[in-house]
Amino acid sequence: MPRGKKIAVKSGGARTRQVSAKVNHEEAEKIRTMLAREEEVIEADMRQELARMIDERDLKMSRDLGAMNSRNRQLMMWIGVSVIMLVIVVLWVSTLDLAVNNSYRMTEEQTDAKSLSEYKRNLDQTFGEVMTKIEQLKEQSRQIVNQASSTETGVTSSNSMSELPSNSN
Repeated sequence: MPRGKKIAVKSGGARTRQVSAKVNHEEAEKIRTMLAREEEVIEADMRQELARMIDERDLKMSRDLGAMNSRNRQLMMWIGVSVIMLVIVVLWVSTLDLAVNNSYRMTEEQTDAKSLSEYKRNLDQTFGEVMTKIEQLKEQSRQIVNQASSTETGVTSSNSMSELPSNSN
């Protein structure tokens, strides 16, 4: 500031007076350096506060993203499990269909007319053999019964004779 600049000062009344101000350059420099330091301190504090606010916002966003990621992970897990279950069910149904179709084809192949007539012939032959064996057994049982009855009548007649009282008098 230039020296000797006049400043108008109003005092209690309507009159103004002119006062000449003297500037001390050393004092002005001290004030400038003090203001510059204060400005640097304020700027550093503002940077710290801004960094703290950014960190808080980032932390909040990361929590929100973490919660979203957790939900996404759970959703992905359920989707994965559902897809795997769907694949298993589809494979099971397709193999079940193949098994039923193969079983039906095998049954058709086994029940053709030739095999049915062969089964009937085998069954008739087996029943014929069984009936022949039964007849043989019946004949053998008749023979055994006849032998037993003839032996029994002989034994009974000899027993009845020995039971008769003797007349030796």
